[in-house]
Amino acid sequence: MEELSPALLGAIQQIVAVAFWEHVSAMAPPRVATPSDVEAPEEKAGEEAPVPVPPGDRRRETLIPESQEVPPQWLARFEHL
Repeated sequence: MEELSPALLGAIQQIVAVAFWEHVSAMAPPRVATPSDVEAPEEKAGEEAPVPVPPGDRRRETLIPESQEVPPQWLARFEHL
């Protein structure tokens, strides 16, 4: 059996880690609103509003926002693969 290149191994690890992270995130209980979530609109003027996703449209569910990248400790769990 041929050995995989380091670049291909890295890509596979990233895909597995992202899939696992999405799976774990989907199982998490719904997030409870915090006081910062209900601030006055003028206080949150610089933030973009989330784009609504139609029910049943899973295309946007699989994307991880840049602010929620896969933590390095999750990637480390798959380094041995």
